Amino acid sequence: MRVSSPKYNKGEIHYSLIPEFWNKGYATEAVQAILKHGFETLNLHRIEAGVATQNLKSIKLLEKVGMTREGIHQKFCRFADNGLTILAMLFWWKIKLSLSF
Repeated sequence: MRVSSPKYNKGEIHYSLIPEFWNKGYATEAVQAILKHGFETLNLHRIEAGVATQNLKSIKLLEKVGMTREGIHQKFCRFADNGLTILAMLFWWKIKLSLSF
């Protein structure tokens, strides 16, 4: 999790799993633990996550852990393996300090 300056008191999460570990609950468990740590240990006010608009499984995961879609964000992404830069459309999700774990 990337944590902002104390002035903004928020975190941002990103995750990736190799396909052989998909659909086993690992990402859900990890994201729930990260959210709990962010709110309870780091005392963050807000945690955000970006997900590609076509990534339906990640969208379902973020909804499952209580995050809500806030908007669409355009972002330039560079892929390290080939240096390719693309403009990606991302849904931006947020969760505020209203969860109970």
